[in-house]
Amino acid sequence: MVRKYSNPPLEEVFCEFRFKPSDEWDLAVPGLIYHELGPDKYPNREQVRLPASARVSAGPEVVSYEARLVDRVKFLTQDRRTIVQLGSDLLSVHRLKPYESWECFKPTIKEAFDAYLKPLMPEGLIGLRLRYIDRFEIQGGIQNLRRYLNFGPFAGEELCKYEQFSAFIVGVQSSHEEDRDILRMELVTTSSDKEESLGLALDTQYILNRPHEVGLHIDKIMQWLDVAHDNVNRAFEACLTDELRDAFGEVKE
Repeated sequence: MVRKYSNPPLEEVFCEFRFKPSDEWDLAVPGLIYHELGPDKYPNREQVRLPASARVSAGPEVVSYEARLVDRVKFLTQDRRTIVQLGSDLLSVHRLKPYESWECFKPTIKEAFDAYLKPLMPEGLIGLRLRYIDRFEIQGGIQNLRRYLNFGPFAGEELCKYEQFSAFIVGVQSSHEEDRDILRMELVTTSSDKEESLGLALDTQYILNRPHEVGLHIDKIMQWLDVAHDNVNRAFEACLTDELRDAFGEVKE
């Protein structure tokens, strides 16, 4: 059962597809996909250049930095909270807060996937992930973390005698569905505008480890997405204590 909160911490959820490289992408493709999605539904269109990789090389007298940029096209709804992003061999579908429900977001993913495949015929899928990013604050510092979360860093008593920690990054990974899938969780400190509060970001990703088992079959992809959502939701809830659920305003039904 999915719990509901009046003040949910979810900042963004997105689904990302990566396809086998092909030569079918050209400048006309985004326009064809845009037509399939519908300009009325996505009235805002933007083109951006994002860093894809970087290389640092050091010589006897100089250090050079070279970044490779890639072009991306974004289609945004009127409120700019639902975003479809396209690139060569890439499709990602994003929803920014407020996030209504999985039942509302999942059809958006299917619609974008169908629109992407209409003008293109990728050879296969090489990557698929569902990612949830939650941001929230807790009262006090790191020493109060266990009051709110069942997931976090550990520092022994001897170490804490000499160190007063103010920031951390911690992550875990587990396998699912007989190693077909991977669940990855990362918790990091972030800035906070409130005194005596600790800002936190919880990043939970569910990753398809063997894409060939799902391929480009839409029924299998939708089934996988339901499994991904259920496992992400279960892991998220398992991280929370009742005190943090109260802070999020759990809705009792």
